[in-house]
Amino acid sequence: MTRFFSVFLISIILFNCSSPKREVAEEQEVEMEVANPTTDQLMEQVMALHDAVMPEMGNIRSTEKALRTMAETASDEAARSTYTQQADMLDSAFSAMMVWMRQFDPEYAGTDEEIKGYLTDQKEQMAQVKDLMETALADGKALVEKAQ
Repeated sequence: MTRFFSVFLISIILFNCSSPKREVAEEQEVEMEVANPTTDQLMEQVMALHDAVMPEMGNIRSTEKALRTMAETASDEAARSTYTQQADMLDSAFSAMMVWMRQFDPEYAGTDEEIKGYLTDQKEQMAQVKDLMETALADGKALVEKAQ
């Protein structure tokens, strides 16, 4: 019985330990998913980009409003221009998100390759919108904080 128990424990340990071949195979599988993602994975990536910045829409509008107020009350033209330009950048970022959301079709139909192409394009567009939103918001907040 002790021998059986020892063999049983050793087999469990050996079975649960990853072999180098298994780890390499798993790494290759992950690399393949990155290189050739499924439509579901692409949709998840697009939506992850969207979901990362969507909660900031309110902050964008409030920062824009603060900058417009600052521009109205600024005593010199250079400050007024700086505040207005940054407010315009925030407005552009907000608009870019709204335009993307209106044109995005989560039910896009076509062949698997057409859908992958569409989602890849949407992922690139959303990444650009995300970058624009994050940059405009960070710069806008910094300008508001600096003025206070």
